[in-house]
Amino acid sequence: MMRSRYLVPRIILTIMSVYHVVVGVALNCPPEQVKWVAQHWFSMNQLPAASSIHIARMLGVYMVAFGFALAAAAWNPVKNRTILTIGILLAAIRCLQRLATSSELETSLGIPQSHNLALVAPLALFTVVLIAFRWRIYHDVRRGEQI
Repeated sequence: MMRSRYLVPRIILTIMSVYHVVVGVALNCPPEQVKWVAQHWFSMNQLPAASSIHIARMLGVYMVAFGFALAAAAWNPVKNRTILTIGILLAAIRCLQRLATSSELETSLGIPQSHNLALVAPLALFTVVLIAFRWRIYHDVRRGEQI
């Protein structure tokens, strides 16, 4: 029953999971590939100093781990609703952060504001859908429904 009942949010969680794992692994590639990812995936026209590669790799490890956590939430969102809640909080904070620092991203990394908004829009939509999904799980569990 759960597999069909929560299909759309589970697909969103799976997309977010794959994204985090793929980007996290890409950030742990050799420096030239990390620069290619920064330029082609994130439209960074002004690349940071070489020392930033190490910071990107550290963040990449967290992205991979978080991607696997999101996969667990996609597999069984009711059982892993705490992970779901953390994912929602992280996505919401990232949206707000990208919006608040969009001019800084353009100045320091050369990321056009249009590209920034193109990344924020689907993440914000996913976040809203996942908030509604989490709310529904809360009520289903509270009512004691068989999930």
